Amino acid sequence: MSELPPVEHAAEVEPEPVRIPPATHQAVPRAPDPFRSDVILRLAIALAVVMAGASVAYYFAVYLPARDARAHADAVAASAAQAANAAQSSAVAAADQDRRRAAYQACLANADLTYHATWNGNCADLATKQAAQLTNCLALGSTRDVCAATWPALPAADCTLPTYLSDTLDSDLKAANTLCLDQAKAGL
Repeated sequence: MSELPPVEHAAEVEPEPVRIPPATHQAVPRAPDPFRSDVILRLAIALAVVMAGASVAYYFAVYLPARDARAHADAVAASAAQAANAAQSSAVAAADQDRRRAAYQACLANADLTYHATWNGNCADLATKQAAQLTNCLALGSTRDVCAATWPALPAADCTLPTYLSDTLDSDLKAANTLCLDQAKAGL
């Protein structure tokens, strides 16, 4: 038989030392921790949902009521300004109408005054002529009764004028009244 080398006892055998390679400055890549990246992703999504919810809440709770309040305030201010403008326009129109009415009444009063002054001026002329005729009659030697019957004294105002003269004055008064009405319509 062949001879086998003698077996040494395990206790007596010294193990060979393990050589550790010299340290390199490179980190050994680790496998990503699936639990840690999943938590970060979930936190990021939760934060995004909270921010979106806060934005929606701000829009409906703060922005829209403020915008509606501004719009309402603007509408109230515009309505008040429109009412003030309407009131001012109404006041201006009323003042203009009052001014026109007063101007029309003043024009009519002026036409009437002119009519009466002309009428009374004609009466005074007729009374003066009548008194001159009475004086001439008396100077010619007629009696006062005869001269007074022929040339009676006439009033110097509010007398009866001859028809041709009174018709002319009446037509002048109507023309003046028509002119006043035309001026009032034209706003003069």
